[in-house]
Amino acid sequence: MKIIISSILLLSTAFLLCSYSVNEFGAEQQLFLDGHHFLSIIMIDDVCAIRAHPGNDINGWGSTLYLQPFLPGAVLGHTVLNNIEASNDGVTMSFTGLVSYGNAGNWGEWNSKLFFSYATSQKIVNGSGTYNIELSEQLPSVSGDLNLAKIASNYLHDVPLLDPPYQGDTGDMHHADVNGSGDGFPFTWNPVENPGYFPGYTTDSLCIDVSGQYNNVDTTFENGINLQPAWKPSLKLTIQSSDSAEMVFGAIYDLAHATEFESDNIGITPLILHDTEQTEFSFSIAFQSTTDEPDVSIDNAILEIDKVSIYPNPLKLSGDNARSELTLRFHSEQDSNRKINLDIYNVKGQMIAEALKCNAYNKEFNLSSEYFTVPGVYLIKVKTIENEFVTKLVVIR
Repeated sequence: MKIIISSILLLSTAFLLCSYSVNEFGAEQQLFLDGHHFLSIIMIDDVCAIRAHPGNDINGWGSTLYLQPFLPGAVLGHTVLNNIEASNDGVTMSFTGLVSYGNAGNWGEWNSKLFFSYATSQKIVNGSGTYNIELSEQLPSVSGDLNLAKIASNYLHDVPLLDPPYQGDTGDMHHADVNGSGDGFPFTWNPVENPGYFPGYTTDSLCIDVSGQYNNVDTTFENGINLQPAWKPSLKLTIQSSDSAEMVFGAIYDLAHATEFESDNIGITPLILHDTEQTEFSFSIAFQSTTDEPDVSIDNAILEIDKVSIYPNPLKLSGDNARSELTLRFHSEQDSNRKINLDIYNVKGQMIAEALKCNAYNKEFNLSSEYFTVPGVYLIKVKTIENEFVTKLVVIR
């Protein structure tokens, strides 16, 4: 009997451990742990894009890592995903490729072996591995710096926002903290302050931590596209040289595309300068992606409104102290990312506006005075799935 029980326990334990899986979806390899899609490897036109999803926000995909070497101006390509395999501990994969040069040429070859895992309770994607490059010859003296990788992201400057102050900066990333082993480190790169930043500090160990943020751009101003706000994750890449190769940090913010939410207007690259005499490089790689999103439970949390206030009340439409908008604030004991609906009625019960939406997380909403063109008493109904709350607004000339 003891042997039978032990066998059952072993089988049960093995079943519980085998929780990592890989799902092939077109050009995308989707990595899962217990049903959570935490990472994607996307292979398009022989280019490998690594995208992390540490949180539970369905739109919480942010910066992209291209871990493949290239020379300036090159069209990326020549990458092969040789194998990918899930185990009890995580997912292992290996790549080979050519160093991209020009439109279709190459300047040598490279290979990498990576391992990714996910910490569910902390909502952290971890990665590690090796990365080796062998150039066909020394780097060209003219614009021949070797880009070891590229982090592509999006920063939006002076754009419409869904939340107060309704105009400002947002995007998939906020800034990059950079650290190394040489003089000049650490430092922080802010895209708006230094759109093109190549400080020249050298190090044989370079850590680039791209900070994610809450992207709340109002996309309805462009082509009527309505993207949901989302908590965008951080992406931290650490490259450690095994043969004392000196690296530098480089970053560009393309100001010509500073308001385009669909554009990868940020490019961050660890570089080997062209004056190096080395042609072979070996690195250890560490990868980490985290999120600042609130606890996942708030996305579906009970949300009961127990107080609503409006300012100014009364609302004056003309003359001194006239206002073009008013601020509605509500109180709830719960935090939530859910949307709240607002309905507006006149005192006769006639509907003026239906299902205006605001984000519950901020607990504040600016409402245009265009709904209140006639003096009188208006009723504003704030609705959630759980309950609704009605408050009065007095409008005067």
